[in-house]
Amino acid sequence: MIAVLLSLVLSLAFAVVGGQASHAATPEPGDSVYVGDLDDIDGSSLLFPVYLTPPADPDNPGEPDFWAYCIEHDVSAKDQRGAGVGNLDSFLGTNYFTSAAVHGKVLWVLAHSYPALSLADFRTAANLPTLTREDIINATTTAIWRYTELDFDASWNWVSPNAEAAYWYLVNGANASSGMSPSDFETTVTVTPPSGAQTSGTLVGPFVVHTNQATASVTVAPGIDLVNASGDPINAAAVTDGQEPSSI
Repeated sequence: MIAVLLSLVLSLAFAVVGGQASHAATPEPGDSVYVGDLDDIDGSSLLFPVYLTPPADPDNPGEPDFWAYCIEHDVSAKDQRGAGVGNLDSFLGTNYFTSAAVHGKVLWVLAHSYPALSLADFRTAANLPTLTREDIINATTTAIWRYTELDFDASWNWVSPNAEAAYWYLVNGANASSGMSPSDFETTVTVTPPSGAQTSGTLVGPFVVHTNQATASVTVAPGIDLVNASGDPINAAAVTDGQEPSSI
């Protein structure tokens, strides 16, 4: 048995059970998933591909639905098998991840690292332009273990100086924060309709979009154009908070 924490990347938000590789449904506690062949970086960093359903060919499973990090340093990794999804409080281990405060630090690390951020975005955020995927997996794994396995800073088996620099970027950021909670990963999107009467065949709106994400995607019925107040088309796949699209 091994405990892993999913690091989800959704189209609008990060999910609590943390990176999603495709637009798949978010698994809920009690659901079953399949853990594929682990991505082992230098024997010291582990990233697990997770599938909502067992792949037809485990040797050629395709792109996973999610990725997961290990949160137990001293437990042998198990892969290519079915697994159950639990919430943060259902952890069966005995390390520091039983603490709510540690939950917050680990969630902060997941939300600010790969694959919740793309490799390019993390390079920019951490000012590490030559960082590799192997580097960031090594840094993220050890940053998680820093909180789940230890209550002090220690030396780790870095795959490169960049990995160590990325580790300190994550740990210093997590230490400076108050941590994150599951509610921080919830996506909110609402649309406020116009208050007055609208006339068919004319510019209708505005419909004000509110979201806690950088952008949201909106859809309209076929044959309807989405425009701004001046009648210029807007990008329906990247509507920002407070934007007021109208339709004609």
